[in-house]
Amino acid sequence: MTEDKRQLIYYYAVNAFNWSALGLYTVSLSWLVLATTHKASSVGFFYLLASASSLLISPFLGPLLGKSKYTIFLILASATVRSVALTIPLLLATLNAGAANALVFLVAILFGPSNSVFGAASEGMMLRSWSPDHRSAIARRVGLIRQIALAIGFSSAGFLVAEFGSQITSAIAAVLGMASALICLRLGNKNLEVTPNSISYKRSYLLRLTDGIAIIGSTPMLLLPCVVATLGFSVSQMSNALLAPIVTSQQKAANEFGLITSAWAVGAITAALLINIISVKSNKVVNWLLPLLLLGVLSIVFSHTQSTIAQIGLFTGMGAIFSYLRISSGTQIALHTPSKAIAKVQLTLSNLISLTALSIYITPWLLESLAPALIFSIWGITIIVVSFGVLLSLKFFDKGDSFVQAPAGAMARGEHAGEDEASNSPALPKAR
Repeated sequence: MTEDKRQLIYYYAVNAFNWSALGLYTVSLSWLVLATTHKASSVGFFYLLASASSLLISPFLGPLLGKSKYTIFLILASATVRSVALTIPLLLATLNAGAANALVFLVAILFGPSNSVFGAASEGMMLRSWSPDHRSAIARRVGLIRQIALAIGFSSAGFLVAEFGSQITSAIAAVLGMASALICLRLGNKNLEVTPNSISYKRSYLLRLTDGIAIIGSTPMLLLPCVVATLGFSVSQMSNALLAPIVTSQQKAANEFGLITSAWAVGAITAALLINIISVKSNKVVNWLLPLLLLGVLSIVFSHTQSTIAQIGLFTGMGAIFSYLRISSGTQIALHTPSKAIAKVQLTLSNLISLTALSIYITPWLLESLAPALIFSIWGITIIVVSFGVLLSLKFFDKGDSFVQAPAGAMARGEHAGEDEASNSPALPKAR
């Protein structure tokens, strides 16, 4: 086996274990938070804390990931913190109600940033070694692997929660997460050797947070897929926050919750398989925004559905559309991002998704008086309105694959950032 193939296998294995753990985490913690606090809005607040803590730390990742020794240390440290966070639920049964409520939210605060750090370090360890064309092909295959792993995580989580409880299920996720870190470290550090910069950039937190927007905003073939990815993830984030409250309000059990949430992953796998088998021209506006419109429509229908079978069917379709949007937009981003700026673009996209997540996860808390199904329906309407507006305003993207060079200043910053910053995998709310 050649070194390149071995490297790919390790990269795929890291994603398989990591995203299986993320699926288990999403389902088990949603159920645990609801059972601990007895408030539907608490699920959204839990993910709000995870997204906010992740967003706060992400601008500081670049300087630490510029050298091999820091990357390896961050992989170990983040995996350890993440595992500790996932084993905290084991303590909840021994605590009183007030302490348990506080400790369950500590899981989010620890898991959010540690998952961001691990994602950035592991992605950066691999993506620097491949050309844009190879990154594009790898992105399609990794998308399929992630969806299969999520399907395993989602589908098994509901049954594990019903059989063993949320605490044990979360601990299983901790084991899988640590396994992904050990496999990642097995890759070695040859891809992490970076020529030191001769110029030192000291930028404010805000500039670090928004630095890549100039590159994305001035490159049509990057802007549209970033917008689509962010909107698609918002539906997944709303599902994370509201699915458990919707299911419990309908007097459904944990195994039904597991079936419904795994249906999303099944649909996502189907779409990922088709994307890898057939050639899809995903660079056209209509091929992105019309599915996004349909995703909003299905969200509204789902929110008004009581039948478990119908909910499984709807969530399967929603997962398939989300997977198509996610993989096709990710492929375009990997293809059209200059090698020297890929880290900056990926980090900025992750920050945009996390910023959107803040508004998503705070919505159920602010609208606590509204039924979870109604909030889900309102967000579906929002997706329809926004995507239709984007469809009208961005018609010029349908003219082809023209690449517009980013401003010189942005590319100058991107050159060094591309060398110093690893691409950042979306932290928590992007689990689907």
